[in-house]
Amino acid sequence: MPVETSKKNNPSLSVIVPTYNRWEEVRITLSSLEKSECNDFELIIIEDGCVDGTTEKCAEEFPLVKIIHGDGNLWWSGAINKGVEFALDRGAGLILWLNDDNRVEPQTLKCLLKAYERTGGRSIICCRVKSTRTAEDEWVGSPPIWHPEH
Repeated sequence: MPVETSKKNNPSLSVIVPTYNRWEEVRITLSSLEKSECNDFELIIIEDGCVDGTTEKCAEEFPLVKIIHGDGNLWWSGAINKGVEFALDRGAGLILWLNDDNRVEPQTLKCLLKAYERTGGRSIICCRVKSTRTAEDEWVGSPPIWHPEH
């Protein structure tokens, strides 16, 4: 599972995942992150008043995950804001937002960190999305100028 230490040249990474009553979805997302080739990040979920057992199940199955609680009125943007504030207060240098139904390939975080190393601070790094139903890329248009495929 993710650790909370940072490597010499990379600021610490916090992965923020908001969720509301979607334990089965967020569980798959957390499991995919658990298989990451990068082990230098902290994982934060923001449960916005879940009543489906998300909090208890997450604490039991993923004890290193930080759980932030909402009252049901955060919605996505409020949950992201609360997660970012928490991460910054803990010294995060890099923040990744994921939806609770995202699946992350084992190499994804390493690739994102390499992109950060190429572009430097004050960067916004994103990645391609592939549909789990069709296996098709959902990236449209040309890669941005900072992308190695440009």
